[in-house]
Amino acid sequence: MKLTPPIQRRIPLIFLCGAAMLAASIATAAAAPKTAGPMEPPENQESWYVVTIRGQQCGYVHEILRRVGDEVLSESDTQISIMRGDATVKMKMERAYRETIDGRPLAFRAVQTLGSMPQTIEGEIRGDKILLTTTQPGAKFENEYDFDPECRFSWGQTIASKRHGLAPGTEYEIKTYDPSIKMDGPIEMRIHIHGEEKVDVLGKPEKLHRMTSSMKIEASNMTVDSEVWVNDELTPVITNVDVGPIQMRMYRTTKEEALKNGAPPEMFLETIITSNRDVSREAKEVKYRLSMKPDAKGELPDMPDTDMQKFERIDKRSAFITVCRSDWSALRNAPADAKETPDSIKPYLQASSVCDSGNSKIKRLAIRACKKDDSLATKADKLRKYITKYIVNKGMDVGFGTATEVVETQAGDCTEHGVLLAAIARAAGLPARGVGGLVGVPGSFRRNADGPMDFGFHMWTQVYIHGKWIDIDAAMRQTDCDTTHIAISLIPLGDGDLMGEIWSIVPMLGQLDIEVVDVKE
Repeated sequence: MKLTPPIQRRIPLIFLCGAAMLAASIATAAAAPKTAGPMEPPENQESWYVVTIRGQQCGYVHEILRRVGDEVLSESDTQISIMRGDATVKMKMERAYRETIDGRPLAFRAVQTLGSMPQTIEGEIRGDKILLTTTQPGAKFENEYDFDPECRFSWGQTIASKRHGLAPGTEYEIKTYDPSIKMDGPIEMRIHIHGEEKVDVLGKPEKLHRMTSSMKIEASNMTVDSEVWVNDELTPVITNVDVGPIQMRMYRTTKEEALKNGAPPEMFLETIITSNRDVSREAKEVKYRLSMKPDAKGELPDMPDTDMQKFERIDKRSAFITVCRSDWSALRNAPADAKETPDSIKPYLQASSVCDSGNSKIKRLAIRACKKDDSLATKADKLRKYITKYIVNKGMDVGFGTATEVVETQAGDCTEHGVLLAAIARAAGLPARGVGGLVGVPGSFRRNADGPMDFGFHMWTQVYIHGKWIDIDAAMRQTDCDTTHIAISLIPLGDGDLMGEIWSIVPMLGQLDIEVVDVKE
C-alpha cells in the first residue's frame, strides 16, 4: 500500500496549524494594545506587528483599540503562512471584543479560516453565562457555558496592567477568554515584571521593560510561556511565544513593513520521528518505548488505552505502548447488538459544528455508502472505503476543514478524511470520534527508504462496534489498522473540545523519541 505524496507530506499539518494559531492567540493576548496615563480609552489606537517563525517573516498582526460611545472595541487581524513542501498554507484569524469603559466584557466575535471556508464564533455575556453561536456555511450551532466574572478582554487587561505598573518584581494574575483556545472556561495568565533591558528591535537598540507571562491550557495540562517587552507607555514592542515546533516572534513596526512579503518556514521534516528499526505492515503486535527527548521540556503525558493499544508508564518522561491489531474476524461474526446505546456513547452520534452529521449531503452519502441492515462491522468497512475514494483532491493547502466543508470540496489530508468519516458514520447510526497520534510513514516517503521506520503525526477515526472503540483510517486506506498507529489523544469532535485535544499533541511535536522494543509478526 502506498500513499500519494500530498497525504503523507501533510500528515502533521492540523497540529502545526494548531501550534501556530495557539502561538498567535497567546502573542496577541500578551501584546494587546496598552496605553499609560488616564484610564480613559483612546479614541483610536492602531498597532502593526511583523510575525516571524524561526526568524522568517511569515505574517502580520494588525490591532485597533477605539472608543465607540460608552464602549471600548478591540479588534485584531492575524494572518500567518507556513510552507508544506511546495505548497503555502495560509491561516487567518480575526477578533473583535466589546467591553465597557471600566473593562467589563460584553461580547466578542472571532472568525478563523484554516481551510476554504471561514468559521465564525460569536459570544454574548449574559450575567454569569456566555452564549456561543458557531456559524459556518450551511450550519449554525448554539452552546451556553458558565462565564467567570473575573475574565477580562483586551481593554480590561490594559486596566489591570496600568494598575500594577512596571516596577521590577511585580507579579499578578489575569483571567482572559479566547474561544480559539478554550470555549468553556477562562484562561489564566500569571504576569511577572523583570525590569528594564536594552533590546534589539529590527536592528535598532531600545530600552524596554521585560514581562513574562505563563498561560495554563487546562485541556492539555500544558503551560505556555511568553515574553513581552513594552515601552514606558506599556505598549508591546516585542513578543516571543514558543509552542512545540513554533518559535514565534512579533515586532511592532509600520504598516508597510508588516505587509511585506516574507519567506514562510517549511515545517514538515523536523516533526518526523525516526525509530530504531522497521515495522512490517503485517505485524500482529508491536511494543514501543516513547520518551521525551533529553532537551525537551515537560513530561510525557498519559496516553489512552484502546481496543488496539495498552499504555504502561515507565517514569515521568517515558512509557511503553503495546499496539495489537483488532480482531476483525470476531467483529464481523459477532451477533447484532440487542442493547441500547449507552448514555455515555450517545454524544458520539450527535452533530457538531466540526462534525455535522445532520448535514443533508452527508446524510445522503451515508445512505449511498451502506445499507441500513448491514452489520456494524460491514458498515464501518463500507463507510471507510467510501470516504477514501470520495476525497479526490489530496491537497496540501487545507489547514483544517470541517465535515461541512470537506463534503463540498472533496479535498484534504488525514484530518479531513478523519472528520468526514466520523460525520458520515454518525449519520449512518454508528458512534464515531477522532484520534490524534502517530503512524508509520510508508517506505517510499521516508527520509531513508531502506532504513528504519519513520513516524509522522496523524489523525484517524474510531467507531463504536459491539462495546468497543475500533480504529479505522480513511487516509491510510485501512479498515483493519496496522500496528504503526499510536494513539496520543482521543478527539470527541464535539463543540468546544477540538482545540483542547489538538493542544495536547502540540507540545510533543519534534520532542519525542520512539524505540521499537518488540515485534510479533
